Amino acid sequence: MPEGSIFLLFPGARHRYAPHRRTGWVEHWIECRGGAFNFACDAGSAQPEQPSSSEISDLFTSIHALA
Repeated sequence: MPEGSIFLLFPGARHRYAPHRRTGWVEHWIECRGGAFNFACDAGSAQPEQPSSSEISDLFTSIHALA
């Protein structure tokens, strides 16, 4: 994934994401739980099969700015 990417890691979903061996990476975590996130998953906005989208990226960029 390119620099600045945002992606979701779902519980129990296997992945192989890892930092670059020489440069590493900086990570920021936001844990999502509750009705609103469940609604987004049920509506197809957040899916393990597609862990990144412009909609998710925009939302998390706004959350990060507020934090």
